[in-house]
Amino acid sequence: MQQIDTSLTDFDALIMTQYQLVASIARMPATKLLKTQPKGFNATGEYEMKDYIQELQHLQDNQMKPLIERNNLLVEKSEFGYSYELEAKFNPVDMPTERELAEVRKIDADTDMVLINAGAISPEEARARIIADPNSGYNGLPAEMPHSDFMEENFLDDETAAGEQLFGEQPEQTLDEWNEEDHPRDDDGKFGKGGGKAKSIEGKPKKAKENKEEKQPDKISEFLGKEFTGVKGQEAVDLLMKEKQGHVKGAFTRKDIGDIDLVWGNEGMGLAHIIKRRKETGQNLQSLLNNISDVIEKGQLKVGTNGRFNIEHNGRVAIVKPKFDNEKLQFLLTAFEKA
Repeated sequence: MQQIDTSLTDFDALIMTQYQLVASIARMPATKLLKTQPKGFNATGEYEMKDYIQELQHLQDNQMKPLIERNNLLVEKSEFGYSYELEAKFNPVDMPTERELAEVRKIDADTDMVLINAGAISPEEARARIIADPNSGYNGLPAEMPHSDFMEENFLDDETAAGEQLFGEQPEQTLDEWNEEDHPRDDDGKFGKGGGKAKSIEGKPKKAKENKEEKQPDKISEFLGKEFTGVKGQEAVDLLMKEKQGHVKGAFTRKDIGDIDLVWGNEGMGLAHIIKRRKETGQNLQSLLNNISDVIEKGQLKVGTNGRFNIEHNGRVAIVKPKFDNEKLQFLLTAFEKA
């Protein structure tokens, strides 16, 4: 009797080679077909997967899509007598991860910012882009930007505040009346050097800037108007709504920041401003006015970056400004309902 030994060394490699041939015929990576780990030095299988995805996209766009669109066209003509504008779309072959989507959105946002700053597109066009993009995360936004009181709460309320915040406090500039004697000339009639400085002429009083400022009305008094007394809280609101002028000193009181004045003001700040803005934004003005006292006296106070006090209560916000024209005057600047 003779015994024959058959070596099975590398038999598994032979079988794997046959499987790889099958995967090659199917145009599918062996790691995906056999659910195995990629082998080799620093092998990740990333290249094979990208090549496989490109192959599937090629089949969809160049083989399957023409057939589907041709079939749709024939069915439309046969069943309805005319054709619709139908387009075949396939689900993504490769779904990006949340991290990859976030990186793409960050790149798109940076690109939008550059184009907006360059004047190539407007913020409205950038908004339309993210609404149309199903992967933006904001495709459910309304087409038009809803009104926001963000500017009122954090930045500007009137032209005076705009100038102070953008450029710092600006010194008052006045143009005095022309005085020939303040600008001496040479013998040939030309102005001499340094003629811009005013000189005191004996027998004539010097026209000083201080004299002119004394004639100007006090800005705070002009803003406050007539003072009404004997009322506080909601009664103060009702009184100014009736009078449509003036102010109530200490109309509201809080333990943390003390008394707060209620001022009728103007279209830029105060009660008049609140009425104007709430009508423009379509908010419930009467409900807001009826609850201003509760918001100010019972709300949670936060100090904004601009030094103002933001008080929030039951979905309503009141903003208190601690100064007016660099003078201490703590008053209600504006109020609104949160969107």
